[in-house]
Amino acid sequence: MNPSLPAAVARAAKLAPLALVAACITHTVKSDPIAIQPIHITMDINLRVQRELDNFFDFETPAAPATESTTTPKDKE
Repeated sequence: MNPSLPAAVARAAKLAPLALVAACITHTVKSDPIAIQPIHITMDINLRVQRELDNFFDFETPAAPATESTTTPKDKE
């Protein structure tokens, strides 16, 4: 028989009550339900659209101002 065996049994006997007490402790974790809410994102893209329109219509030349009236008043008919 191993002479250190009784010492190991004595140590195990001392730790057994601690193991039993530790086994009796309960832990509870409370978890609330996760709330899922919508996220509202507003993006202003007016500047980009305006820039794209300016680039698209760059080929047009501005019209010269009219020197004569293009409509005739009713009293001159």
